[in-house]
Amino acid sequence: MNWYLIRTATRQEERAEAGLKELGVEFYYPTYRRFERIGRQPKREERRRPLFPGYMFVLTKDGQFADVEAVDAVHAFVRYTSAAGDRCPLAVNLSLLVELQDRVASEEHDEADPYAIPDFEIGERVQITSGHYQGYWGEVRQLSSDKRVKVMLEAVTRGGWAWQVEVDKPHLAKVA
Repeated sequence: MNWYLIRTATRQEERAEAGLKELGVEFYYPTYRRFERIGRQPKREERRRPLFPGYMFVLTKDGQFADVEAVDAVHAFVRYTSAAGDRCPLAVNLSLLVELQDRVASEEHDEADPYAIPDFEIGERVQITSGHYQGYWGEVRQLSSDKRVKVMLEAVTRGGWAWQVEVDKPHLAKVA
Protein backbone atom coordinates (compact mmCIF):
# COMPACT_ATOMS: atom_id res chain seq x y z
CA MET A 1 0.00 0.00 0.00
CA ASN A 2 1.21 3.49 -0.89
CA TRP A 3 0.07 7.07 -0.45
CA TYR A 4 -1.14 8.80 -3.61
CA LEU A 5 -2.39 12.26 -4.49
CA ILE A 6 -5.90 12.63 -5.91
CA ARG A 7 -7.65 15.58 -7.54
CA THR A 8 -11.13 16.39 -6.24
CA ALA A 9 -13.94 18.46 -7.67
CA THR A 10 -13.63 22.16 -6.92
CA ARG A 11 -14.68 22.92 -3.32
CA GLN A 12 -16.06 19.40 -2.96
CA GLU A 13 -13.43 17.98 -0.65
CA GLU A 14 -16.03 17.19 2.03
CA ARG A 15 -18.04 15.08 -0.42
CA ALA A 16 -14.87 13.25 -1.43
CA GLU A 17 -14.07 12.66 2.27
CA ALA A 18 -17.50 11.14 2.87
CA GLY A 19 -17.15 8.84 -0.15
CA LEU A 20 -13.65 7.72 0.84
CA LYS A 21 -14.82 6.99 4.39
CA GLU A 22 -17.69 4.91 3.00
CA LEU A 23 -15.23 3.02 0.79
CA GLY A 24 -12.96 2.42 3.80
CA VAL A 25 -9.93 4.18 2.31
CA GLU A 26 -7.58 6.08 4.60
CA PHE A 27 -6.99 9.67 3.49
CA TYR A 28 -5.27 12.84 4.62
CA TYR A 29 -6.69 16.25 3.86
CA PRO A 30 -4.40 18.97 5.28
CA THR A 31 -6.06 22.20 6.37
CA TYR A 32 -4.98 25.38 8.12
CA ARG A 33 -6.69 27.87 10.41
CA ARG A 34 -7.69 31.21 8.98
CA PHE A 35 -9.44 34.07 10.71
CA GLU A 36 -12.01 35.64 8.40
CA ARG A 37 -14.50 38.43 8.71
CA ILE A 38 -18.14 37.48 8.50
CA GLY A 39 -19.86 39.95 6.19
CA ARG A 40 -19.08 43.53 7.21
CA GLN A 41 -18.63 42.76 10.89
CA PRO A 42 -15.23 43.67 12.32
CA LYS A 43 -15.18 40.46 14.36
CA ARG A 44 -13.18 37.63 12.80
CA GLU A 45 -14.11 33.99 13.08
CA GLU A 46 -11.83 30.98 12.82
CA ARG A 47 -12.37 28.88 9.69
CA ARG A 48 -10.61 25.78 8.33
CA ARG A 49 -9.27 26.14 4.79
CA PRO A 50 -7.57 23.50 2.60
CA LEU A 51 -3.80 23.71 2.38
CA PHE A 52 -3.97 22.29 -1.17
CA PRO A 53 -7.44 23.14 -2.53
CA GLY A 54 -8.75 20.38 -4.74
CA TYR A 55 -6.22 17.75 -3.64
CA MET A 56 -6.16 14.97 -1.04
CA PHE A 57 -3.78 12.18 -0.11
CA VAL A 58 -5.09 8.60 -0.07
CA LEU A 59 -3.56 5.35 1.16
CA THR A 60 -4.58 2.59 -1.23
CA LYS A 61 -3.53 -0.66 -2.87
CA ASP A 62 -2.44 -0.75 -6.49
CA GLY A 63 -5.60 -2.57 -7.58
CA GLN A 64 -7.96 -0.10 -5.88
CA PHE A 65 -7.42 2.89 -8.19
CA ALA A 66 -10.68 2.47 -10.12
CA ASP A 67 -12.70 2.21 -6.88
CA VAL A 68 -11.21 5.44 -5.55
CA GLU A 69 -11.77 7.27 -8.84
CA ALA A 70 -15.42 6.13 -8.79
CA VAL A 71 -16.04 8.00 -5.53
CA ASP A 72 -18.30 11.03 -5.88
CA ALA A 73 -16.31 14.30 -6.16
CA VAL A 74 -13.00 12.49 -6.93
CA HIS A 75 -11.75 13.33 -10.43
CA ALA A 76 -8.61 11.24 -10.75
CA PHE A 77 -5.22 10.33 -9.37
CA VAL A 78 -2.36 12.69 -10.12
CA ARG A 79 -0.38 10.73 -12.70
CA TYR A 80 2.94 10.78 -14.50
CA THR A 81 3.99 9.25 -17.81
CA SER A 82 6.42 6.35 -17.40
CA ALA A 83 9.31 5.61 -19.77
CA ALA A 84 7.08 3.03 -21.48
CA GLY A 85 4.44 5.72 -22.10
CA ASP A 86 1.97 4.49 -19.46
CA ARG A 87 0.06 6.97 -17.27
CA CYS A 88 0.80 5.81 -13.69
CA PRO A 89 -0.51 7.26 -10.41
CA LEU A 90 2.21 9.20 -8.63
CA ALA A 91 3.14 7.67 -5.26
CA VAL A 92 3.89 10.21 -2.52
CA ASN A 93 7.02 9.72 -0.45
CA LEU A 94 5.99 8.77 3.10
CA SER A 95 8.65 10.97 4.71
CA LEU A 96 7.26 13.99 2.81
CA LEU A 97 3.76 13.24 4.05
CA VAL A 98 4.94 12.76 7.66
CA GLU A 99 6.81 16.08 7.53
CA LEU A 100 3.71 17.80 6.16
CA GLN A 101 1.56 16.32 8.95
CA ASP A 102 4.08 17.46 11.57
CA ARG A 103 4.14 21.01 10.22
CA VAL A 104 0.36 21.25 10.06
CA ALA A 105 0.08 19.85 13.61
CA SER A 106 2.66 22.32 14.96
CA GLU A 107 0.68 25.25 13.56
CA GLU A 108 -2.46 24.00 15.31
CA HIS A 109 -0.96 24.87 18.69
CA ASP A 110 -0.60 28.56 17.84
CA GLU A 111 -3.68 30.05 19.54
CA ALA A 112 -3.04 33.69 18.66
CA ASP A 113 -5.22 35.35 16.06
CA PRO A 114 -2.76 36.65 13.44
CA TYR A 115 -5.36 39.19 12.31
CA ALA A 116 -6.15 40.56 15.75
CA ILE A 117 -6.21 44.35 15.71
CA PRO A 118 -3.75 45.64 18.32
CA ASP A 119 -4.80 48.19 20.92
CA PHE A 120 -2.92 51.47 21.12
CA GLU A 121 -2.89 54.26 23.66
CA ILE A 122 -2.54 57.98 23.11
CA GLY A 123 1.10 59.01 23.38
CA GLU A 124 2.43 55.54 22.49
CA ARG A 125 5.35 55.35 20.03
CA VAL A 126 4.66 53.30 16.88
CA GLN A 127 6.24 52.43 13.56
CA ILE A 128 4.26 52.21 10.33
CA THR A 129 4.90 48.76 8.83
CA SER A 130 3.21 49.08 5.41
CA GLY A 131 1.63 51.60 3.07
CA HIS A 132 2.81 55.01 1.85
CA TYR A 133 4.47 55.91 5.15
CA GLN A 134 6.15 52.53 5.70
CA GLY A 135 9.21 52.83 7.92
CA TYR A 136 8.16 56.12 9.53
CA TRP A 137 7.98 56.43 13.31
CA GLY A 138 5.46 58.46 15.20
CA GLU A 139 3.26 58.95 18.21
CA VAL A 140 -0.41 58.02 18.55
CA ARG A 141 -2.34 61.28 18.92
CA GLN A 142 -5.98 60.21 18.52
CA LEU A 143 -7.96 56.95 18.40
CA SER A 144 -10.17 57.63 15.37
CA SER A 145 -12.16 54.37 15.42
CA ASP A 146 -11.82 50.67 16.20
CA LYS A 147 -9.69 50.24 13.09
CA ARG A 148 -7.80 53.51 12.63
CA VAL A 149 -5.62 55.89 14.64
CA LYS A 150 -4.12 59.31 13.99
CA VAL A 151 -0.35 59.30 14.18
CA MET A 152 1.90 62.34 14.35
CA LEU A 153 4.87 61.39 12.19
CA GLU A 154 8.41 62.16 13.21
CA ALA A 155 10.25 63.91 10.39
CA VAL A 156 13.78 62.60 10.11
CA THR A 157 15.10 65.79 8.50
CA ARG A 158 13.79 68.22 11.13
CA GLY A 159 14.19 65.99 14.17
CA GLY A 160 10.76 67.12 15.42
CA TRP A 161 7.13 66.33 14.80
CA ALA A 162 6.05 67.20 11.26
CA TRP A 163 2.64 65.99 10.12
CA GLN A 164 -0.31 63.88 11.21
CA VAL A 165 -1.75 60.95 9.24
CA GLU A 166 -4.60 58.51 9.81
CA VAL A 167 -3.47 54.86 9.62
CA ASP A 168 -5.18 51.47 9.87
CA LYS A 169 -4.19 49.71 13.11
CA PRO A 170 -2.89 46.53 11.41
CA HIS A 171 -0.29 48.69 9.62
CA LEU A 172 1.26 49.80 12.92
CA ALA A 173 3.69 48.16 15.31
CA LYS A 174 4.36 49.21 18.89
CA VAL A 175 7.86 50.48 19.58
CA ALA A 176 9.41 49.63 22.94
